[in-house]
Amino acid sequence: MDNLILQREFKDTTLKAHQAIIRRLHSAGYVFPMKQRENITDLVRFLSAYPKANVKLTFLNTILVCRDIAGKPNIKIKELRTAIAKEGKVENVATMNTLGETLMKKDEFKSLLDESYAQNQWVKYILNYIWYTYGVRNQDVDLIFTKSKAEMTDLTKNYLYVKSKRVVLIRNAYKTSDTYGQQSHIITDKPFYIACTHRMQIGSKLVTGAKIGNAVRKYIINGMFESSIFKMLIADAVVRKDTDEINALSISRGTAISSVKEYYNTNAVVEVIREI
Repeated sequence: MDNLILQREFKDTTLKAHQAIIRRLHSAGYVFPMKQRENITDLVRFLSAYPKANVKLTFLNTILVCRDIAGKPNIKIKELRTAIAKEGKVENVATMNTLGETLMKKDEFKSLLDESYAQNQWVKYILNYIWYTYGVRNQDVDLIFTKSKAEMTDLTKNYLYVKSKRVVLIRNAYKTSDTYGQQSHIITDKPFYIACTHRMQIGSKLVTGAKIGNAVRKYIINGMFESSIFKMLIADAVVRKDTDEINALSISRGTAISSVKEYYNTNAVVEVIREI
């Protein structure tokens, strides 16, 4: 299957995700149905060992991709995926509601953010300020400081362009950049500007490490990873019925409103009028 998946061009992250799923399926003893027949009975039996709909859907997506590359029919498998996706929406509401009970409130998070600034914890403050303000992912905060526009020629990098009394956050490399393009945010908050001027004296990289997810871990506030912060921001906006804020966060993160509604809304309710 690894050779088969290489026959189609994917983004590097997507390819690695499919390869990881293929390895996981192989280690679980699953034999890919690569003949003309879809072998749906065996597939349903295999998936029954995994109670969560999102896991089943992850497996099915990779199986569908492999069969599609091989030119095999997928009618029944797609029907199965649709049915499981409907179950997953109901399941996800319960998951989001439970998570919402453990999330920090926005004002509580802001107090701890301000505390990190007061304690001169520049990296912690800068990272969490960006997550808190724009709801972005870890990849987005893999940042390089610069005072020169001429140094921002590499469009595979993200920058903090420090100017007089303001900082421009420039994001070229993030999960959905192919869809949303380069994003630029002018930040005039004085504490953020001061934090950046202090931190850039130490080095041009905001954080260092082979993997950004590991590099930022020690700067997390109260266990609130970037996805939790985004859910917190959405939850607060939903309570305030601030549709403009939700749409602004959707754009800055690079996530469709439909995805925000389904995967990040901890105030979600099961829709009574829905297809089953």
